[in-house]
Amino acid sequence: MELEVAESIDKPPADLFRFVATDHVRNHPRWDPVMELEQVTDGPMGVGTTIRRRHTHYGDPGEGTMEVVEYEPDRAFGMVIHDGPIEIRSRMLFEPEGEAGTRVRGFVDIPSATSPIDPAAIEASFREMKRLIESEVSRWTSRRASRDTWRDRRRVRGLLWTPGKEHSASPRTLPCPLHS
Repeated sequence: MELEVAESIDKPPADLFRFVATDHVRNHPRWDPVMELEQVTDGPMGVGTTIRRRHTHYGDPGEGTMEVVEYEPDRAFGMVIHDGPIEIRSRMLFEPEGEAGTRVRGFVDIPSATSPIDPAAIEASFREMKRLIESEVSRWTSRRASRDTWRDRRRVRGLLWTPGKEHSASPRTLPCPLHS
């Protein structure tokens, strides 16, 4: 049984890919709180990365592995998940949408209709992931904008007034484009 879920998010693909794929081990348990992940291979996330997973889905403890089989920055992230005797294939596509948005499509191939995996739980996890992305990425963006604004102000201040340098006017009389 293949399940497809999709959401449009008003953030660029790079931000979403970083949250979902690059920082997967840290962020996945945030949208799926019964999941614990530990990267067992060295190095950054990429094809071949192996992750140990432990969970208590459906009330029973489970353990398995995830292996990254597709890692195309800002475009695609795929995994093969071994959960006991069950093998699940998962893939996410990050497609630019509009001027700065992204259409995120998730595909999960569940081996059979008799699998204990509940499609409704996967859809709920996807909605929670979307909520986290929208709130987290908004904070990244506002922090980045704030940091850039202060950096720009320091640059302007340095151009207009340099301590120890002879100036023909005091800094109070020089025009400042940020305050005019």
